[in-house]
Amino acid sequence: MFASLFNYCLWRLKTANTPKKGYLTCSDTRIYYEIYGKQKSPLLLLHGGLTSVESWYAQLPALSKDFQLIVIDMRGHGRSNIGQQPFSYDLLASDTLAVLDQLHLKQVDIVGWSDGGIVGLKLAITHPERVNKLIAISANYNLQGLTRTAIAAMKHATPSNHSILARFIYYIISPDPKQWQTLWYNVTTMWASYPQITHDELAQIKVNTLFIQGEKDLISLQHFNQMADVTPNSERLIIANTGHNALQQTPQIINQAIIRFLEY
Repeated sequence: MFASLFNYCLWRLKTANTPKKGYLTCSDTRIYYEIYGKQKSPLLLLHGGLTSVESWYAQLPALSKDFQLIVIDMRGHGRSNIGQQPFSYDLLASDTLAVLDQLHLKQVDIVGWSDGGIVGLKLAITHPERVNKLIAISANYNLQGLTRTAIAAMKHATPSNHSILARFIYYIISPDPKQWQTLWYNVTTMWASYPQITHDELAQIKVNTLFIQGEKDLISLQHFNQMADVTPNSERLIIANTGHNALQQTPQIINQAIIRFLEY
């Protein structure tokens, strides 16, 4: 983890003047984005709930060598404004489409982690013409997919006992750090009721899809396998001895899986 963080910091220093970055207006909010490189087809990375672009610290240096990377902070997260609407995965997907439209990207590959993976599923279902290939990491399609450990953790979660690193990053980069509690409430309220993706909707997905999760994830393996069984043209990868933070825990495996799936 620390080696990946150090490598990321060096990479950020080297690329400080190279990314195209800024804000795009989407409905009632402003979404922050960065674009790296011009290699091959565009690849959109969607982070998880209560995190930011920085959650991809172990992927950005490696993937930027092979792809044109587009990363965004979803509404309320990172550098993006929170807006006025209650959070839902449909709303986050709508924001993402608005970003793609304003960047004139007709079709992209998508890698989404956790909430980002759910948004990716939503886009593959509702706007398949905009998605070339999809990789969903540690995503669930309904609330029954959560393990007992995940449910217990949600019951005891508060704005002040969430990940220290996530809170620290938010306070540093957010345009309004005082909004952390509001963001936490919006996201956890969404988690309490969504997602509600059906088997019929998963069966409609036409794009090639790779599902990845850790063996000790917060999503049950039964749920993970059901999702892959129902989704056509899908592959699956279960990473041994790994939890919900596979991006950071096993970055080499994750990065190799992304490159292999998207390039072949």
